[in-house]
Amino acid sequence: MIATHDLDLALDLCDRTVILSRGQIVYDGPTAGVMNDAEFLEQHALEPPLSYSQPYCQLAHRPAVQLHPATLSV
Repeated sequence: MIATHDLDLALDLCDRTVILSRGQIVYDGPTAGVMNDAEFLEQHALEPPLSYSQPYCQLAHRPAVQLHPATLSV
């Protein structure tokens, strides 16, 4: 178990993520699922993982999750 604000670290190390907002659990589930939900992240003042917006994310060694088009920025 780790506690972090580093979403890239969580994406790399954690299969399951629990997100707290104002002392309440607002998400408990697969890490990849929540990282792809740009609207949820924005509602809870979280930025998508930096690895989702870097040019190398478009190469063969990008995160092994399906990215929602709204989470990518160029």
